[in-house]
Amino acid sequence: MAMSACIFPKDETPDIHRFKLNKTNTVFQAELAAIDFGVRWALENRKSINIHTDSRSSIETLRSARPRSAFVISVKKNFYIVGDLGGTRLGQNACRRHR
Repeated sequence: MAMSACIFPKDETPDIHRFKLNKTNTVFQAELAAIDFGVRWALENRKSINIHTDSRSSIETLRSARPRSAFVISVKKNFYIVGDLGGTRLGQNACRRHR
């Protein structure tokens, strides 16, 4: 299992970050890990961000009132910290792999 996150700074070349995850990780966990990477990048760089994902389950989980997973709670906490610092938007977008 692997995940990647792309950072598209204005007027700059995009940064693509790829990580190998544990074989026991699920696609859902990889999707949340990618979102969390982007959110933590925004925290470290003091930037507001837009997150585009085709993962409806990730969006619904981050919007849920009572997540039970410690990992989901951590991702959600970081997401809202960035939002409080200047804005984070999360939206569903039908992303396609470009070859």
